[in-house]
Amino acid sequence: MNKIIRVLTFALLAVGLSAGSSEAKTAKLEIDAETKVVDSLSNAEVNFGVIGKQLTTMENQLKNGNSSSDSLSENVRFLSETRTRISNAKKLYERELEFVQKRIEALGPEPTDGSQEIEAIARKRKEFNEEASYQKGQVAEADLLLARIDELDTLIVNVRNHELLGNLLTTQKPLIYPANLFRATTLFVEFTLDILESPVKWYQGLTEDQKIYVKSNIIPVSLVALLSLWLGIYLRLFIMRHFGYNKEVEHPRYGRKFFAAIFVAIAYGVIPATIIAGFMIWMYSTKIMNSGFFGIVINSFLFYTLLVILARAVSRVSFAPYNEKWRLINVDTDKAKRMTSALYLTVFLLGVCSFLSHVAASANYSVELISFISMISCAVKGLCIILIVKRYLWDSIADKDIDDDDAEASAPSPAEAAEEDARVNSVFKITFLTVVFVAVTFGISLFGYVRLSAFIFNRFLLSVVAIGILLVIRKALSEFLHRVLLMRFWVKTFKLRRKIVSKIDFWSNLVIDPMFVLIGIFTILGIWGVSTDIMLQSSKKFFLGFKVGEVEISPLAILMGIISFFIALAVVKALKIRLVNNVLAKMDIDDGIRHSLA
Repeated sequence: MNKIIRVLTFALLAVGLSAGSSEAKTAKLEIDAETKVVDSLSNAEVNFGVIGKQLTTMENQLKNGNSSSDSLSENVRFLSETRTRISNAKKLYERELEFVQKRIEALGPEPTDGSQEIEAIARKRKEFNEEASYQKGQVAEADLLLARIDELDTLIVNVRNHELLGNLLTTQKPLIYPANLFRATTLFVEFTLDILESPVKWYQGLTEDQKIYVKSNIIPVSLVALLSLWLGIYLRLFIMRHFGYNKEVEHPRYGRKFFAAIFVAIAYGVIPATIIAGFMIWMYSTKIMNSGFFGIVINSFLFYTLLVILARAVSRVSFAPYNEKWRLINVDTDKAKRMTSALYLTVFLLGVCSFLSHVAASANYSVELISFISMISCAVKGLCIILIVKRYLWDSIADKDIDDDDAEASAPSPAEAAEEDARVNSVFKITFLTVVFVAVTFGISLFGYVRLSAFIFNRFLLSVVAIGILLVIRKALSEFLHRVLLMRFWVKTFKLRRKIVSKIDFWSNLVIDPMFVLIGIFTILGIWGVSTDIMLQSSKKFFLGFKVGEVEISPLAILMGIISFFIALAVVKALKIRLVNNVLAKMDIDDGIRHSLA
């Protein structure tokens, strides 16, 4: 009897538990919509309250001036990631709000004649309205945080601009005054004598054992230099023979010129690079020459010597004065030789100025001396800019005038004379503006704004170099795409006609050119100190989509749609030609039917 009672008790407990679980499941299924949404978002990564506190802390740090360059970059990255997370959460809330509004509409309109609504429907309507209010509040809070992020982006830009201008507008003693100029010149002469005397003072400061060690290592160091020279010659011959200029090629493609120029530049710099590397290895292994002022001098000398050699190699391969067919910049041979010699002189002088500035800064010389060296560097850069402009523009005009005087030709036509006068006027204007730019920028340094003058000259030269590099890469890429599109593979496989391939080539260039323009703009703005990370985020927002009223416009989606349309059009045409030539041509059907099927 007891066993029967126990079995019945367990059975009743089991039934009760199952009923409880079913009721729990039913309750869970019938849980109100607001609780559903809250539960679905409670474990999300986005917490608006925490993000709001983080943004407040960041804003206080920015306004108090407690941010470094690294922390500003970290803030930009954090704001970008947070903007993405908030935008995704906002889309989720808007989607849930749309669902809730559909549920409210499904309940029908609320009674307006004073009659009592069914209790279940009234309860659901209240729950759905509360949830809709909750979702609207979350969307509004997301919009508020996104607006705060935009404000912080603007604040970061202002902080960076203030730091940049604050450093550049720091004044030194104006060197336009004779007393300051004489004092700075005296310091510069003493500094130069220190550099020249540094090997002697270094050797005199050695102990007897160290002197014996240095004397005993003269022969091993010479052998290392000879070994490095032999290795450099071997590598240079190997590179030039296998990857350099091939004089048997009559009309090399630009892409081949570009890659050959890279290897030839490496070949020109490999011999001095191996010698310098061998000497530096010996220096760092002995640690005798690597200390004190002489250590700073010798390390700086080797480093900037290597940079000068590599820059000379790049200048040489760009104009290729003795290899006209392999010239990257399309000028005549005389101009190429003049430009190469001007660039050689420019690179050498800039290397000397950079060497002096680095030694003075590393050895903790006075600010007055460093400013004087920066002023000399500004003068050298300005003269080099004028020299390059003169060699590129005026020398060619002088050569043309000499050729015209020597030639026994008839007088030029009025149209040719007018065109030549316009060209001379343009050259004169460019040269005049260049001289004014150099004079004004250098004059700024004389009045104490040495950093601002050096910044303008440095950024101007870097901008010119960056534009040149982009133009060379663009031309090489254009020829590469052209060669790929003209491969017989496309004609054999897809039966594409040359006309269609030419159109694809045209449209591809039309798409690539704006990309290079944007890259050039961002590069130049970055060189001149503009906050490119924020610009990249703004550009990303623009291309991914922006709203005009209630309409969302995505330039990237539009561009991809256009590209997809033309690709699909080309594929359809190719399939149509293949269908007509390979399938329908072998079928015994009427031409009209064949044309209709195609």
